Amino acid sequence: MKYLYFIADTPHVIKSIRTMLLRHNIILHGDTIRQHQLSLNNVNIEPLHALASFQEDKDLKLGKSMKKETLTPKHFNTMEVSQALHVLSKSMSGGIENIVKEQNYPTRYKQR
Repeated sequence: MKYLYFIADTPHVIKSIRTMLLRHNIILHGDTIRQHQLSLNNVNIEPLHALASFQEDKDLKLGKSMKKETLTPKHFNTMEVSQALHVLSKSMSGGIENIVKEQNYPTRYKQR
């Protein structure tokens, strides 16, 4: 008997995660919330929309390369790995943390 193994390549996994975030609210299992000491059970794109709107007219960006277009990609832009990486980057996390702490955005935007 022979086994077949299927492995998703990293670029497609990243694009799939980004697409799922853009289209759905993700509800986390209770074990995941406890294990990572999270304060909320859902993940959604709302904080990234807030960050994109906040920095739209700023010269210095908290989340580099974050534009509203990144969060509303056209068909061919959904194929770009770089666009997906912008959404999932550390600079986005830092930008969200900053607007919560310094600009009084809702604390639900920041986990933990």
